[in-house]
Amino acid sequence: MKLHFAEERLPEGTMCATIGFFDGVHLGHLHTLNMVRLQAAACGLTPMVVTFEQHPQHILHPEQPPVAQIMTATDRMMWLEQAGVSDVLVLEFTDELAAMTSTEFMRLLHDHYGVARLIVGFNNRFGSDRSSTFDDYKRAGAALGVTVLQATRNPHGPVSSTMIRDLIAGSGDVRSAALLLGRNFYVDGRVVHGNHVGTQLGFPTANVGEMNHYQLMPAAGAYAVYAHLIDENGENQLSLPGMAGVGYRPTFTASHTASVQAKARPYNDGGLGLEVNLFGYEGGDLYGKDITVFFVDRIRDEIKFDSTDGLRAQLEQDREAAEKILREHFPNA
Repeated sequence: MKLHFAEERLPEGTMCATIGFFDGVHLGHLHTLNMVRLQAAACGLTPMVVTFEQHPQHILHPEQPPVAQIMTATDRMMWLEQAGVSDVLVLEFTDELAAMTSTEFMRLLHDHYGVARLIVGFNNRFGSDRSSTFDDYKRAGAALGVTVLQATRNPHGPVSSTMIRDLIAGSGDVRSAALLLGRNFYVDGRVVHGNHVGTQLGFPTANVGEMNHYQLMPAAGAYAVYAHLIDENGENQLSLPGMAGVGYRPTFTASHTASVQAKARPYNDGGLGLEVNLFGYEGGDLYGKDITVFFVDRIRDEIKFDSTDGLRAQLEQDREAAEKILREHFPNA
């Protein structure tokens, strides 16, 4: 896949493009991208995605908390390539860009980046003139030399990044989110040192740190997961089932729980922890290894226990529940 940036100039009349942040590269995105590929092939053009370094809402509404991201920028590029996108134009979403009308932005795409056809996502809007309709885009595009087409409605129903974020961060419904993503939601990080409480309870955990600061996090609770581990050399990948705890560890940090939860965000704000107990792992030290945690289903809410014995008994139940869930999802594993 070729990455292009603002300072580049692409040959005139060579690109069939669509515009968006494409966080999650979910089934709704894939439907639009498929149309881009088909249109590009039919017209002898190159399929291209026009996207942005940072989420546009960070510029449009700086007074609001940052938008939690379903995946990192690197993973966005990877999944766009998997979807058959050969070229991606990455623009910085500045105040100047935000002030452009849809016509001005289409002129920029046509004159500087070779866009001859533009596929607009169903019910999607772009430009500072948010009241403009698809017919307005079509007329303005025709005057500029850009053929504007609208993506058809997704036959499987509406899907959006906002819907997926609400499922994951709002209720922890990672199972429903996976149906919209077309894959399990996952979080990348690195195994770091924790307080070793899990080991003392008989459930040693890998504490996941060094995540993207804006990484979307599931609602606090216990989950059935599987995890991929990679050593420092990027080799010896290991995949194991397990269970994960996301939350504020109220049993051990009761005096701080209220203040932490009060400032909590649906992204990795430093207060929300992720610990993974890997079933059957008998290897050595995990510290420093890269880890990807795939969330399969939610087991329960986060609970504050009056004793470590109560927590240990709950963890036993969680393990049984996680094993049952994972057997149902991966019967041949």
